[in-house]
Amino acid sequence: MLQAVRFQGAVLPGVRFGEDSPKPGANTPVNTPVSPPADSFKATHACKNAKRAGGGLKGHVLAYLAAVATTLGIGAPVVNNLNQGIHQNNTAITQGMNGLNGQLNGINNQLNGLKGTLGQMDVAGMVEQVAPNNVMVKGANGLGSGSWVRDTKGNLYILTNHHVVDGNSIYPYSDIPPTFKIRMYNGSDTSSATEVEAQVVKLPNGKFAMSDQSDAHDMALLAVTTPNFHLPANVKTIQLRDLQKEPLKVGEQVVVIGTPLGLTDNVTVGHISHIDRKIGLEPANIFIGTDAPINPGNSGGALYDMQGRFIGINTAGVRGANNLGFSIRTDVIKDVLSSWGVELQQ
Repeated sequence: MLQAVRFQGAVLPGVRFGEDSPKPGANTPVNTPVSPPADSFKATHACKNAKRAGGGLKGHVLAYLAAVATTLGIGAPVVNNLNQGIHQNNTAITQGMNGLNGQLNGINNQLNGLKGTLGQMDVAGMVEQVAPNNVMVKGANGLGSGSWVRDTKGNLYILTNHHVVDGNSIYPYSDIPPTFKIRMYNGSDTSSATEVEAQVVKLPNGKFAMSDQSDAHDMALLAVTTPNFHLPANVKTIQLRDLQKEPLKVGEQVVVIGTPLGLTDNVTVGHISHIDRKIGLEPANIFIGTDAPINPGNSGGALYDMQGRFIGINTAGVRGANNLGFSIRTDVIKDVLSSWGVELQQ
C-alpha cells in the first residue's frame, strides 16, 4: 500500500667594437683619427640595425651572430643554418613544455576523480554539514519534516509537504493561517531544541502556498512568525542541484534526513533506483525513486546527493515493501515555487 509518510631571471655582457679614444689634453697629442676597417663598420652597422629591429634577448644574439658573420666574411648560408638551429631548439623546448603540461593536466584529472570517489565515501562529513538544516514540523494531529530555504530576495522559508500541514494546524480557528511548531535540534542535541512557530505563507492572490483541490502536487511553504528569530550561524539553507546541468543518475548514492516517528535528525542512506517515476499518489509530480528508507515522519524532509546538494522532498513510501520510497524532484519543486512567486537561491 502506497502511503504518504507524514507522522502521525639573466643579462648578456655588452659587445664593444673598438675602444673610445682619450680626450685631447695639454700633454696629449692630437692624433688624426684613423678610419676603422670597412668590415668593422659593416659589422657595427649590421648589429645596430638588428638591435633596432627589436627581438629582445634572442634579437641581440642573432644581431651579434650577424655582425660576426659580416666581419669574418661568413656567407649567408652559414648564418641561415645557425638561425635554423636556434629555431629547431626553440621548437623542441616548446613541444617539451606542451607535453609536460599535458601530463600535469592528466594528473589533475586523476586527482579530481579521486576526490569525487572519496566524496562518495564521506557520508559522515556531508551529513555534518547539512543535518542542521532539518526541522520538525509539528501540528495538532501529527508531525513531519522540513528544510530551510531562502529566496533570491533573502526571505527565509521552510519547505515541506502539503500533507504534513493539511488539517494539522495547532490553532483550529478559521481566521488564523495554518500554524505549526518548528523544532530545530541542530544535530543530536535534543536537550536544547529551539522551537518557533511558523505559518503557511499567504500569497498575493489570497491563497496559501500549499496544495489545494485544483493542484496535483504535494508541497507547502511556511514562514516563521516568532518575533526576532534569526537562523543560527551553523545552519545553512539548502543548495539546489541544477538537474538540467547535472542530471540525476540511477545508482547514485543519496542521503535522507528527517524526523521519522519523531526521531530527530535521523539519517538513512541509499541509492537512486529511478529518476522519473510517476505514481498514482501525485500524478503531476515526477519522483526520484530511492531505496533509502523513508518512514512516517520523513515527509517534507530533504533528499541529498553526496555533495550535500538538495535534490528532492521525501514524500512517500510503500508499506510492506523493502525500502521503496519516493521524493519530489527539484525541477518540479522550482516550477511550483515559481508559480507562487518564489525563486530560490541556487
